[in-house]
Amino acid sequence: MKRKLSLALLIVLLCLNGCGKYSYSPVQPVENVEKIEAFYWSNYSPYKYNDLLYVDADPISVTHWDGFFPALEQLPCHKYFHDPPQGVSDWVIRITYEDESVELISASGCLYYNQDKWTERYYYFDKDAFDTLIQSIL
Repeated sequence: MKRKLSLALLIVLLCLNGCGKYSYSPVQPVENVEKIEAFYWSNYSPYKYNDLLYVDADPISVTHWDGFFPALEQLPCHKYFHDPPQGVSDWVIRITYEDESVELISASGCLYYNQDKWTERYYYFDKDAFDTLIQSIL
């Protein structure tokens, strides 16, 4: 009985931990950013992440970068460790770093690509707030 109660308590704690509010931060320092682009992606497939590296996108001018990262960090953000990641879809921000790694950020999830390996980042944003941010930088 004690073991079942301990297991149930552990599960509850893990679930509550995933429901916390977080502040998003890029994988690498802003100084390492080579370019930032935005595009609309409606062809989500968990098995076609590499397609996201080559989508034609609208570059965001360097003058918008200074305001972009602080605004991104202010967006309502949640990190769900217990959810299966949903991937990226709708409006997507693609950040390319100097070492050719790529970070993809959307309201429905985030991905990081480095040396032929994709890593899911379990961040989720409020869709309306994220779309407003996108419109402000385009």
